[in-house]
Amino acid sequence: MLNLKIQKRETTGRKVKKMRQEDILPGVLYGSDFKSKPVKVDYKEFDKAYQKGGESTILNLDLNGKSMKALIYEVQYDVLTGDFQHVDFYKIKKGEKIQVDVDLKFIGTPPAVKKLGGSFIANLDQIEIECLPKDLIHEIEIDVSVLETFDDVIRVKDLSIPENVKVLSGQDEVVAKVAEVVEEEEVLEEVEEDVADKVGVVGEEKGEEDEKEASDKEKEPKKEGSKEKSKQEK
Repeated sequence: MLNLKIQKRETTGRKVKKMRQEDILPGVLYGSDFKSKPVKVDYKEFDKAYQKGGESTILNLDLNGKSMKALIYEVQYDVLTGDFQHVDFYKIKKGEKIQVDVDLKFIGTPPAVKKLGGSFIANLDQIEIECLPKDLIHEIEIDVSVLETFDDVIRVKDLSIPENVKVLSGQDEVVAKVAEVVEEEEVLEEVEEDVADKVGVVGEEKGEEDEKEASDKEKEPKKEGSKEKSKQEK
């Protein structure tokens, strides 16, 4: 189990920006039987632990000399630099089940890609699970060699999950498949045909409108002025 030292944090709000500039990562420690506490951790030390275990990893935290087991529950990143911005630690209570997202790791190359020239599509990169801390898994390996045709799919229910782990994600959710690659010329042809059909429909509708308008004009009664003129001519 990885060890990590953290400290109580007094700095909050906008002042945490200065902490980050000094390579200190702000965070929060909480749990079901633990009052939430703002904490801080050395950025480089956290980075080392994270690179070894990743998210949903149980650590042995040292909070000002007090040892406890906790989970790296959630990490926030800077959208521009990708640097860590904040970390949530979840204190583990003995005997309590935890709910976490676990990464999916795809192994191999699908035959439908090799032989049929298809494109591999991963619809999910994580699934949610529930288990006791001792049964926690960090990733689930998926053999994609079963994707032999464009009709084959891998669903959540097809994954190999340890007995003591409960999957919370929908069983019928599609995890991965191989899609047929559509050539650019085919796409253009379909677009042109679609446009032509729409233009034809619009033309037909316009013709029908013109015919109706002409028919309606023929049915219109003559104006009073026209009647007077007709009488005078007689």
